[in-house]
Amino acid sequence: MFVIPLSGSVHVFGLIDSLTLQNCGITDAAVHALLQPAQGGEARQLALGLWERAQEAIAAGKLPAAQADLERGLALAPKEAGLRATLGALHLRRGRHADARQAYQEAIKLDPRPASSYLGLGLALEGLHEGARAAKAYEEFLRLAADQADQAARVEQVKARLQALRQ
Repeated sequence: MFVIPLSGSVHVFGLIDSLTLQNCGITDAAVHALLQPAQGGEARQLALGLWERAQEAIAAGKLPAAQADLERGLALAPKEAGLRATLGALHLRRGRHADARQAYQEAIKLDPRPASSYLGLGLALEGLHEGARAAKAYEEFLRLAADQADQAARVEQVKARLQALRQ
């Protein structure tokens, strides 16, 4: 991912390479002058903006656009657990349980604190018919959710899923 600075601010130029720019008539020297890899805080800010836009796209049902934004965000900030967890949620919504499992596992490696990542992992594992592993993920969700007020509404639902898995 490259950015072009304009008037002191940074704007996402998109996934593009120097060959594409040269085909548009931009010289090699201009390519090197214009394209700069996003650095540190800039990259993270761009990634967070893409994450926010992806969440809006998911809410609007624009899943391909959301996935593209999440992938661009991850290219800029590969260690943002929230981006990976949101990608997991997107995969779950599409019924792609194996991809969701991978995204949630990566999110948990980066930041094991959000209960919602374990809930998503449990749902993905349940979709893959891995009941015992799903139960462990749900148990971890319940342990963490006790300290996260935003998860209170989901606790009873997860307890019911956990009970069903144990029968």
